[in-house]
Amino acid sequence: MSARHWLTPVSANFATASRWSGDQVPGQADAAILDAAGNDYTVTATTSETVDSIETASNATLAVTAGLFTANAGTGGGANAGTIIVRKGAEFVSDGPVSNAGTMDAAGGALTLVGTVNNTGLLEATSGGDLVLQGDINGHLWAGSGSTVNIDGATITGGATLNGFGTGTFQVSGGNSDTFDGTMAAVNNLGALDISTGATLVVEGSIANSGSIEIDGDDSRNNTAFLVGGSGATLTGGGVISLGGAQDNAVIGSDSPSETLTNVNNLIVGSIGTVGDALASTPSPRASSTPSRPS
Repeated sequence: MSARHWLTPVSANFATASRWSGDQVPGQADAAILDAAGNDYTVTATTSETVDSIETASNATLAVTAGLFTANAGTGGGANAGTIIVRKGAEFVSDGPVSNAGTMDAAGGALTLVGTVNNTGLLEATSGGDLVLQGDINGHLWAGSGSTVNIDGATITGGATLNGFGTGTFQVSGGNSDTFDGTMAAVNNLGALDISTGATLVVEGSIANSGSIEIDGDDSRNNTAFLVGGSGATLTGGGVISLGGAQDNAVIGSDSPSETLTNVNNLIVGSIGTVGDALASTPSPRASSTPSRPS
């Protein structure tokens, strides 16, 4: 593998060979590294590109405005310390682990992260974009109005915060089992989370829900569930869990007596559905506040 470095802090097209070390545009066997020191600058990808990995410094932005940008090994041995932004009609796919200390934004486009993400920055969908998460994820997640963050076979780990605004939603995709793992630190939901038909959200440890969780199955007999796993879960935050309107929607545990949901102050509501033996207590509703976007 070769490392191809952006040479100067000047904005230009990704496909401009003279801007790269060795006068060669990075390819699928190369690490593309945007680390030119100095002023802020933007490197714009306007056609499909495939690299081994992508890294950015804090003053660098990779803007994907058309085509499919693929990073087979994610950020490789480096990180995204700057910004990766994906515009409407464009796609970005990382098939490897990502270290994100900056911002990764599906800003009208589609941004898919398949591997583990060590996120100390911000992962977001804005301007009607679609962010798809398919690995172990932590840190700040944001769903802007009209945008969707799809949790698709992923584990959201302790300390993570799901935030949203307006009609922005977090979607647990149908046919998959996803996990909120709050065993080491709380997973915080301040937004609108939808568990779609046939999907299961497994919760463990501390879950602070001050937003809403909708168990959104239909009448197709596909079980859609908020499932207590592991050694049980404690639900705080004063939010709402809705069973929707299908009989196979459920808040349940498995057969283990340790898999108990201790509901401190959430409201669990629904005209039909199942609240199984996992439930320890159901209090009165509590109001939740409107979250603000993390900086």
